[in-house]
Amino acid sequence: MSGQPEDYFLGWLCFHGSQVPVFDLNRVVSGEPTPEHFGSRIVLLEAAPDGPTRYLGLLASDVTDTVATNDPSTAPLDLDSYLPMLYTLIPTPPAASL
Repeated sequence: MSGQPEDYFLGWLCFHGSQVPVFDLNRVVSGEPTPEHFGSRIVLLEAAPDGPTRYLGLLASDVTDTVATNDPSTAPLDLDSYLPMLYTLIPTPPAASL
C-alpha cells in the first residue's frame, strides 16, 4: 500500500490499475485498530454509484472464509451509516506510477 496513514485511513491499494482507499474497519466501528494477525484481510467493496471512488477497501480481522453474496445463512454487513463518513475521509490519491 502507498500513502500516509491517518486516523481511519490506512493507505492506497492498487487494484487492477485503480487506486483504492483502505480504511481500518475495526477502528471505524470500535475505535481500536485491527489486530495484526493471520486472519486480518482487506475486503474490497463496490462504492455507491455516486461515491468518490469505484471501490473501498476495509481492513477487517478474523476474515477466514468467503461466502456468496446470495448465501441466505449470511447476514449482510450493514455499513450504510459508515460509508458517507469514510467518503469524506478519502485523501487525494497518489499519482499513477509509470
